[in-house]
Amino acid sequence: MDYEKLLLSRVAQTGQINQLMVEGIREDHFSDDRLRKLYKFMTDHYRRYKIAPTFDTVYHEFPDFNFETSGETVAFLKDKFKKSVMYRFGADAVIRISEELANSDSELDVDQLFMEESRRLASVLPNAKMHSFKDMPDRIQQYLDSAEDSWMGIKSGLPAIDNLTYGIQPHEYVTVFGVTGAGKSTVSQWILRVILSVKKKLTVGKKKPEKFLSVQTTLL
Repeated sequence: MDYEKLLLSRVAQTGQINQLMVEGIREDHFSDDRLRKLYKFMTDHYRRYKIAPTFDTVYHEFPDFNFETSGETVAFLKDKFKKSVMYRFGADAVIRISEELANSDSELDVDQLFMEESRRLASVLPNAKMHSFKDMPDRIQQYLDSAEDSWMGIKSGLPAIDNLTYGIQPHEYVTVFGVTGAGKSTVSQWILRVILSVKKKLTVGKKKPEKFLSVQTTLL
């Protein structure tokens, strides 16, 4: 089933283009050039006029496009589309890795190769429950070019975490998870103490974070 075409057809008919835009879906996520042009037209219209184009407007611009009908919701088709995008980009990543490993002249080691592809996949499609990663390519480059003690985000004070995350960004939702006794609460309390040592006034909601420092619970 062509979920790309079904999704854009449904969006054109319902005017729910913003539902795709807020999740960071881009033109290059579509494999067909016609679909990329259709998506670009609808997103450009929304950005310019702050409202989705009517179906008549879309049809007038793309009279030769065979719009399909579906009884499924935009949310359902969007989820199916996102999975297909990740499968396609994932397959491309495997091909690139295989070609690089087969290249005897390549200067990349295996760990570096997989890390680069992982970073690329992390920036392909955002997760609606987390930061949208729209600036991920820039952040990766800044990380690679940065000096050892140069930070853009909030330093956690734990090198093992900071070296991986490049500091916690103000717009990110960060989750710390692990088995019982792994040290989740200890990490959370340590980060709060580091922040308080630099910024004297800080609130979590309307409460002062000092009240959380003795609570055995995960804060992040």
